[in-house]
Amino acid sequence: MAAAAGGVTTVLEMPISQPSVHTVEILEQRKLLAAAGATVDYGFYGAAGEDNLAEIPGLAAAGVVGFKTFLHGPPPGRESEFKGLCCTNEGALLEVLRAVAGTGLPAAIHAESDAICSRLQERLKAQGRRDGMAHAASRPEVAEIAAAASALALAEATGVSLHLCHTSVPRVVEMAVAARERGANVTVETCPQYLFATVDDLARLGPLAKCNPPLRSHSTVRGLWDCVREKLCDIIASDHSPYHPDDKLPYAGDIWKAAAGLPGLETTLPLLLTAVSQGQLDMTDLARMLSLRPAQVFGLYPKKGVIEPGPMPTWCWWIPGANRSLPRRPCTPGRARWRSCTRGGLRREPWWAPWCGVPGSSGTAKPRPGRGGGSW
Repeated sequence: MAAAAGGVTTVLEMPISQPSVHTVEILEQRKLLAAAGATVDYGFYGAAGEDNLAEIPGLAAAGVVGFKTFLHGPPPGRESEFKGLCCTNEGALLEVLRAVAGTGLPAAIHAESDAICSRLQERLKAQGRRDGMAHAASRPEVAEIAAAASALALAEATGVSLHLCHTSVPRVVEMAVAARERGANVTVETCPQYLFATVDDLARLGPLAKCNPPLRSHSTVRGLWDCVREKLCDIIASDHSPYHPDDKLPYAGDIWKAAAGLPGLETTLPLLLTAVSQGQLDMTDLARMLSLRPAQVFGLYPKKGVIEPGPMPTWCWWIPGANRSLPRRPCTPGRARWRSCTRGGLRREPWWAPWCGVPGSSGTAKPRPGRGGGSW
């Protein structure tokens, strides 16, 4: 429902769930759930980690659109959700990328160095840091750059189709473009939170603005907007990761315990249409990054991603000049509404985002004047 409300007609679900999608049996269960209640078209990622190498060919044969791998370990207490999803060293990642290369499907990588992030987090905790900015300090830009460099090198060695997920740093985009120019099959995405919010919002909102990678500086946001305008980013994705208030609000005084993630299905398209209406982005580039390139990267083209004779197009309607505010929805456990809005994954309706409650055109908030990259 959140997808349909936000004008999203196809959802590709990440394999983080309880349990994670690391076997064909679990994938088939997700398909049944989706068929019973999904309101938009859908597809599934499979898990690809050092502990489920043998499952990768079967998941590919069962119809996943690609594989997801994290280059850091699972969050404490969420090990079962990340089973089959993690590679914390280059040796394991090399084996995983070789296995995925054999399927011909894309390997989607969450690029943050486990070694860097774990070490910094330990030091910050020892210093007694629990504020929101400690989260950003524990996952600096260099952690993303180092992990992406490793993934790119191994992708070139294995020939896998590599997709760098939710990139927050312009340097990573530039590295991906350079690898592509050398002949590697590499694509790169970013997300609205890295274009419309900054680390200032993390400092102000704490757990409510916690996501991985973390929000970045104004200068980094400006640089990422430059990458988008220069057509260096293939995709802008929602990275939809909603949480219940109980996973966020109680931890205003301890950022380490708060869940990391933001809702995005209902807000991604309105935010970007606002950027179009304000001259920050061309409509043709929006269509390329939200429709054409995702369909091409994940094997849905030409059935998806293009309007031409043959494929059945899916549409959403935009009314220029429409003006509304996204309401704040601080649900309680008793009021949370569940929707089967993706392929089988039951997700809570998004209840909060950093731009909720702020009026603007096209159904979303306006960037504040004078702040780079449309940050909030």
